[in-house]
Amino acid sequence: MNTNDTHYVLDIETLGLCDNAIIASVGIVRMENGVQAGCFYITIDTEQPNRSYDEETMEWWGDDERSVARAEFDGNIRLFPFSLKNALLGVAQFLNTDDENETAPIWGNGSDFDNRILDHAFRQHGMQWPYWRNACLRTLRNLVGGERYTPTTERVKHIAINDAMTEAEELIYLLNRIKIESQT
Repeated sequence: MNTNDTHYVLDIETLGLCDNAIIASVGIVRMENGVQAGCFYITIDTEQPNRSYDEETMEWWGDDERSVARAEFDGNIRLFPFSLKNALLGVAQFLNTDDENETAPIWGNGSDFDNRILDHAFRQHGMQWPYWRNACLRTLRNLVGGERYTPTTERVKHIAINDAMTEAEELIYLLNRIKIESQT
């Protein structure tokens, strides 16, 4: 695995922490040859049957420091959100999930959050999440000593596409670190 391969880095914003958490938005960055080659970003209607929120997460979103990011799912500001089903169809198309030969990893910051919640939503809507492509940015970070990446661009945190862009930069940085360390 190197920077010349295709990689997808995703981030989601949710109203809870469990498998069936309400998904407010999805941001995905496609990286090819170490550079950004495409982006996907969608906000989602938070009226999602059989999905839930939790009070602690709602309190966390209520903090003043997240007011700009909170506008991502605030019904008073957000215009034209997509249904969860239509959002998932867009995610599937961007990730090319219908191609069984597609092997590009789908990186989440943790193996047990973004990808897991999307897997649950896909299954809930009769779709197949490509679990065999799941990859964990946190694990990769720990393999190179746990050093935190300092972003080159200042972005508002907790907006899914912004976080995906920052994590994509970090992925390339970490893959290059591994490459350099393996050559010494």
